[in-house]
Amino acid sequence: MSRVLVSVYDRIFLLDQSFMPALNDLLLGLLLYRLRLMPGALTLIGIAGAFTLIAGYFAVMFCLIGQHDTLTDLSALLVAFV
Repeated sequence: MSRVLVSVYDRIFLLDQSFMPALNDLLLGLLLYRLRLMPGALTLIGIAGAFTLIAGYFAVMFCLIGQHDTLTDLSALLVAFV
């Protein structure tokens, strides 16, 4: 039972710390692109960064890469610079 609780805790932590910022980045990028409040290149970088974050999230979730691997850090690189 304790292993199940630890697994659920790890998955919820990943959801809070990885998936929700990616979803926010995607929605905010689309909104700013559509309303033309920022230059188009910056919003497209943010939208592309959201997709890389989501891909990194699913790769960690399905154990394709580790949570603290270099590829996980690289998936957040576009969002970190915008």
